[in-house]
Amino acid sequence: MSLLVKLSASLRNLIENYDPANGLIVSPMANETAASLCKRLGIELNLVKIIMVNGEIKGKDTLLKDGDRVAFFPPVGGG
Repeated sequence: MSLLVKLSASLRNLIENYDPANGLIVSPMANETAASLCKRLGIELNLVKIIMVNGEIKGKDTLLKDGDRVAFFPPVGGG
């Protein structure tokens, strides 16, 4: 059982030895949400602007299940 976690931009710096090409494989906890996964990884939720699960934008309270692909994106600026 596993989740594939992908981090974008500045969030990558928060996980030691994070490999952007392969992401991070973690085992899901019972009743794990996107928010609880962030906390478990040591990422403050206020640093995350967009959460995607299996390619769809989801909320922080989305329940995660085995095999999900989860991506976290920080706020970005530009023009």
